[in-house]
Amino acid sequence: MSVTKNRTTMRHFLTLFTCLAMCSFSISAWADPGYDAYVKRDYRTALKYWKPLAKSGDAYSQFSIGVMYSNGEGVAQDNAKAIYWYRKAGENGELEAQLLLGDIYRDGEVVKQDKTEAARWYGKAAKQGHAGAKYQLNQLNTDPCVRLSPNDNYVKGFKSTIFANTITQHDVDKTKAMLACGANINSVDEEGYYPIHLAATSGTREMIELLLANGARVNERSTITGDTPLHLAVVYNKDVAVVKTLLEHGADRKQINTAGKTPMQNTEDPVLIKLLK
Repeated sequence: MSVTKNRTTMRHFLTLFTCLAMCSFSISAWADPGYDAYVKRDYRTALKYWKPLAKSGDAYSQFSIGVMYSNGEGVAQDNAKAIYWYRKAGENGELEAQLLLGDIYRDGEVVKQDKTEAARWYGKAAKQGHAGAKYQLNQLNTDPCVRLSPNDNYVKGFKSTIFANTITQHDVDKTKAMLACGANINSVDEEGYYPIHLAATSGTREMIELLLANGARVNERSTITGDTPLHLAVVYNKDVAVVKTLLEHGADRKQINTAGKTPMQNTEDPVLIKLLK
């Protein structure tokens, strides 16, 4: 059985084609005889080109040789040698090798299962920003709070947290679990919104009450627009139950946002206007 079960070949081609796409503006300068030979199934030539590069520490060439040993392309199929080269590539920063090694040690099909080793490789890939690796790393951890990671960024490079995204998905049970794990009720995203703003925008009465019971402030203002949860509820949510809940918890009808408008001035809905008077 190949260590890749055909997954590596697909990853390998994706890696090659991605690089080709990125380098298309200077393809003549970038030319890779190893790749050219590989796609023509001239594996001996590919190996002849890649091996010196691999021995000098080139991670991509190391990964490519691992693929060849895994699939028996131009060499006898050899899982041990495939893993040897994948490890070399992974240590030198090749993301695809790190992901594959995580899979190999997690699954334990051609090597003894080693979740610690799997976590080590997924961890390397996660540090490069790979969301899938981060997910797998969390799945290997038995601590439910580590797996939930409520205060981690939902997307690398952005402020919005996994906790905030869960609120937008209207998942009350998961939100409760995250709060129990120390989710930051006062985190702020790129648009200046707190979790309570997100709940007011599209959430339910139950979600609003949950957040308020756990320390969210009913008159919290967006750091950019100055909108309160009540402003957002009347403009986007338009749920009478949500508006009533905010008012019952002390939402200020007269609060003005940066546009100089109160919540009532943000709606033409007669039912909501009556509530806000």
